[in-house]
Amino acid sequence: MTKELIIDILIAICIAGVTLAGILYFLSYDSYDKDVDRRLKESERKNEKGK
Repeated sequence: MTKELIIDILIAICIAGVTLAGILYFLSYDSYDKDVDRRLKESERKNEKGK
């Protein structure tokens, strides 16, 4: 195996890893967004009860 082939393989693995991480982040963002919305609603309810 030549140096160039090893470097090409490493670059391909890194690109695949970054792509996979991006896809997983995109898929998990929706649930994170819903969790933030839920927390905002809870804090609004607490503020209304306090008044």
